[in-house]
Amino acid sequence: MEQSQYVRPMGFGEILDSAVRLFRKNFFALVIAQLPLTLFYLVNNLISIYFVGPGGLSFFETLSTLSQPTVSPEPVDLTFFFVAFLLAIIQVALVYPLVLAAVTKVASDSVLQNRSSVKDAYKFCLRNWFKLGLTNVIITIALVIIMAIVLIIPVAVFVAVFAYAYATGPSLGAVAGILLVLLVFMLIALLVAGFFWARWVAAFPIMVNERTFLMEAMSRSWNMVKGKTIRTLFVMVAVFLIPTILQYSSAFLEFSLGRSLVVLTVVFGIVSQGLLIPLVDCTRVVIYFELRARKEGFDLEKRAEQLK
Repeated sequence: MEQSQYVRPMGFGEILDSAVRLFRKNFFALVIAQLPLTLFYLVNNLISIYFVGPGGLSFFETLSTLSQPTVSPEPVDLTFFFVAFLLAIIQVALVYPLVLAAVTKVASDSVLQNRSSVKDAYKFCLRNWFKLGLTNVIITIALVIIMAIVLIIPVAVFVAVFAYAYATGPSLGAVAGILLVLLVFMLIALLVAGFFWARWVAAFPIMVNERTFLMEAMSRSWNMVKGKTIRTLFVMVAVFLIPTILQYSSAFLEFSLGRSLVVLTVVFGIVSQGLLIPLVDCTRVVIYFELRARKEGFDLEKRAEQLK
């Protein structure tokens, strides 16, 4: 059965291959399900351009501004910060969890060979929007707190050492060494946060497929990924690099050409959010079913159902 390529124990490469196959098989449905988040991304960028100007998105213009400290930047309307904060809350609590759940529903139904559509997926999401949003808020806040705790001590040490070095006339080598140490600690913080993110990566597939929400979904995901955390993290990072590299490649082009490419930045971001992020979500789904097959014999359960 075609379903067996997803619902069975797999290795690193097989998970990636299965995620790509699932993504290709349901490409148009996934892109349509992802559309609200893509449009929300576009609106965010347009608002940023309206309040801050093209430089708010341009890596090159931002770098040019930082390299000219004698030029005083124009004051930014505080309304922008309020609007940006409000949009961030809406994204974390509503738009992102609804879209992620819808994309997960489309991919999961395809794996299980159940008849479904984007409309059916959003019906399920809208019925459970509060639980989906609250779960995503809890996960987001937890990851932010974890990163803050891991970073607060090294950042405090960095600030103290840098202030002392600056007061005593630092050398270029000393400053470079301090920055290198800070970079190392930041990487450690990202790895620690990545560990927790990997443990909760199956939360949305669990909510969609098992109707289990909030802390119970997070706990089940934590236990399901346990023992396969490093592999899960590497798989997710490998897939997540694809849209990330595309989205930020415009910054490299801006730096290479020496001029702003705001339109290209927005286009690359839209393509990344709208066409490639669903591949990341398909990977979550494949990992979820693979872990259920490996740890709970889900593949045997599905075969038994087929024999009835």
